[in-house]
Amino acid sequence: PVAIDLARPDLDTAIRTAVGDRDIGLLVYNACYSVIGPYLETLTADKQKMIDVNCRGPVTLVDTFVPEMVARKRGGVILMSSMSGFQGSALVAAYAATKAFNTVLAEGLWEELAPHGVDVLGMVAGATRTPGFEQQTPTDRQRMTFPMDPEDVAREALTALGRQPLAIAGPVNKAVHFVFSRLVPRQAAVRFFARTTRKVYGE
Repeated sequence: PVAIDLARPDLDTAIRTAVGDRDIGLLVYNACYSVIGPYLETLTADKQKMIDVNCRGPVTLVDTFVPEMVARKRGGVILMSSMSGFQGSALVAAYAATKAFNTVLAEGLWEELAPHGVDVLGMVAGATRTPGFEQQTPTDRQRMTFPMDPEDVAREALTALGRQPLAIAGPVNKAVHFVFSRLVPRQAAVRFFARTTRKVYGE
């Protein structure tokens, strides 16, 4: 284990030094930084850190480790994304935007790297019982988000890797995505998720 600040400007050098000459066969970018609250009341530094950790971080690690996978003609990359990345929402506007970046990045890399033997997956999770979720979400409201266990999300991700560019964890999240991407106007979807986020996290 290596403890590294994923927002540091020299992440590429730091992670390469930490890993040394070890071969990395599977890269899972599961880290994220999230600040929940009204956009204009969120510090610019926090917004920039969300971009650093959630967007610059995965790009940096892909650039660091994937060229070696391509040279070996085998490897895998899982970029964790979020249901919030499918549409904007109040209180998580910047965070949701970073997760949309991860989703689209994974889909593009899936197509580009497949001929080189490298499997890429964008894994979209909803609420998950992680330490961050439990710290940020009021205990009496956690059940409102239908959280999944991390082990179940990980199992679905490893099953989907190599089969498709994007996977959504859990039947509830799959159903929600189908309804709000196929059956509901975009405007209504944004307002629904904004109301739900406010109900869980308040303002």
